[in-house]
Amino acid sequence: MKKVLVPTDFSSCASNALNFAVQSAKLFPMEICIIHIFEESDDLYPLRKAELEHQLDLLKLSISEAEGVTVKTKAIRGLVNDVIISEALAEKVDMIIMGTFGAGGVMEKLWGSRTAITIKHSPLPVLLIPYDYEWTKPEKMLLATSNFEEEPALLDFVFGLAGSYKAKIELAVFTDEDFDDNITVFVKTTHITHYEQRLKERYPDAVIEAMQVSGKDFPEAMQQHLRDKNIDMLVMMTYQKNFVERIFHPSMTRKMSYITSVPLLAIPARGIAV
Repeated sequence: MKKVLVPTDFSSCASNALNFAVQSAKLFPMEICIIHIFEESDDLYPLRKAELEHQLDLLKLSISEAEGVTVKTKAIRGLVNDVIISEALAEKVDMIIMGTFGAGGVMEKLWGSRTAITIKHSPLPVLLIPYDYEWTKPEKMLLATSNFEEEPALLDFVFGLAGSYKAKIELAVFTDEDFDDNITVFVKTTHITHYEQRLKERYPDAVIEAMQVSGKDFPEAMQQHLRDKNIDMLVMMTYQKNFVERIFHPSMTRKMSYITSVPLLAIPARGIAV
């Protein structure tokens, strides 16, 4: 992990995401690019641009003085989701770090929809930090999977990040108590056990443990598991779906983004942009 992009609107939610990036940069070398996106009319932009750049300069100075971390800042006009992705690619960052409000009122739903769109369209991993999350160094990361991914770029990113934090990796496959019969449970158990063995061979220095998470509802069961096992970060792969698939099989990553109590790392399974 060498470089991250952190969008900010100067809210407490965005500040929490920025703090996660800053605290991480104190653990291992990492460049932080902070951007503020200006969506108002052309008439207001010249007047507000200088003010916003001044705010960003003050933010940069406060981080340098309080944390000893140097950051790069930029104010840009455009549509939030478009600019986030275009700047991430232009800056050649490894990951985008954003704050998320979780379920709530109008503002929460608005920002939640923006984070969901970023997850859907980003060719880069997106790390979502809950608005009420208090920084702690990740010690345990949970990779929730049903596809048992083998793509080196995806796995190298996950295990590379875990290595940076010196974190343990827990593998989990979900068992639906209402729909999975005994044969399905047996197959999932076999798959996750073999997956654990393959990953231990591929990443011999990593601490890996596999298990099943059971329940009647994936988000609720996973959230309970995160609490019970003191998981510090949830990792999920995202897949592109057509219109019909989105209706009958809505994104579990998106659902988790609204309720997660720990940072959620969403990695596009179509591959990581380089």
